[in-house]
Amino acid sequence: MYRILEVSRLIGVSTATLRRWDKSGQLCSYRTMGNHRRYSKRQISDYLPETELNILQNVCRFEKQNYIYARVSCFQQKNVGNLDRQVNRLISYCKKEFGSKSRYKVIQEYGSGLNPERRGLWRLLRAVKEDRVAKVIIAYKDRLTRFGFPFLQEICSLYKVPIIEVEINGDDSLEGQLVTDMMSLIASFSGRLYKIRSLRAKGITPESILNKKISRIINRKVKSFVGKSVNRILRTQIYPLL
Repeated sequence: MYRILEVSRLIGVSTATLRRWDKSGQLCSYRTMGNHRRYSKRQISDYLPETELNILQNVCRFEKQNYIYARVSCFQQKNVGNLDRQVNRLISYCKKEFGSKSRYKVIQEYGSGLNPERRGLWRLLRAVKEDRVAKVIIAYKDRLTRFGFPFLQEICSLYKVPIIEVEINGDDSLEGQLVTDMMSLIASFSGRLYKIRSLRAKGITPESILNKKISRIINRKVKSFVGKSVNRILRTQIYPLL
């Protein structure tokens, strides 16, 4: 990914022009967690001269690397070393199949495979979309997601990124798949139930959590409004007197 200043130098326009293009939708940027603009090679390729485009394509091709994704269901499994062992097996596979000097990046996390809001999963999908992934390497399909694996596979195939399953599950029969899916649902709902009970035991209710979120939003808006008001007063009334 390229910063706005780097893109400005590459395509020969000012950063102000890039910001204006972003607002108009002509050349939209990705936003980081800190709300900074980032641009992918795919986005800026149409704005580059042919010579610079060839150089950029070669650099981006070199920067592509394999992504290893590992997941366990809970912190207890991570704490006893299951996640580390899974990562080590996948790294060994990557070095064995693609060479000891092959470049790879590891994304590891713990959480339910039914949770679509896992940060590691979204980091992986963003990397695929930004054309930074050569192959996705996983232990089992359910490590990536419990349900909807064909959808993720199709998304990756659009960017020509294969998903390699290293340790294929032994029971591929219909009965085995149904049992696995049922156990996944039971585990997911049980986890939610235990979490609710734990929060209630601590005196925390869903209403109190919602009230805290609303209070934080209100406080943030009030601070922003007060700050803007103070700046406006300084600019219109105080500074002219100096």
